[in-house]
Amino acid sequence: MSYNSQVLNTFEDLGIEIKYDHLYKIIIIGDTSVGKTALLSKYLKGVFLTSPLATVATEFATKIIQIKEGGYIKAQIWDTAGQEKYKSITYHHYKKSVGGLIVYDITKKSSFDNVKNWYNDLTTLGEKGCIIALVGNKLDLVEKNERKREVSKQEAQA
Repeated sequence: MSYNSQVLNTFEDLGIEIKYDHLYKIIIIGDTSVGKTALLSKYLKGVFLTSPLATVATEFATKIIQIKEGGYIKAQIWDTAGQEKYKSITYHHYKKSVGGLIVYDITKKSSFDNVKNWYNDLTTLGEKGCIIALVGNKLDLVEKNERKREVSKQEAQA
């Protein structure tokens, strides 16, 4: 699924142009096949993708969010490829990121082991003070079969 600067599930979908007060660039990073694109689709469209196509290099989407205090935020969300061969391209997109989601697959220990590398990349290449969240993904697979879990909650919290 490709977003390529489409605005999904926002006021713009309704043909209403909303001026925003703040623009924030957020980047989603992690190993290949951890569910970064599916996570973005769920947030933007409310649709969970079960078999998204692999992201090539980077894609982005925007969403306008009305905040309680008044005003609007435009979130520019970058979905990056996790494959090593695209790292030189995706590194460019870390710049000016004020937020980042580092995603790993709870059924694939190696993706969790690589979180430290993703964290180091983001803290080195992103904006100073970038807000970072760690996301353990694919809980639905573990709910069906607990033996598939390779990363415990305690390990991730530590």
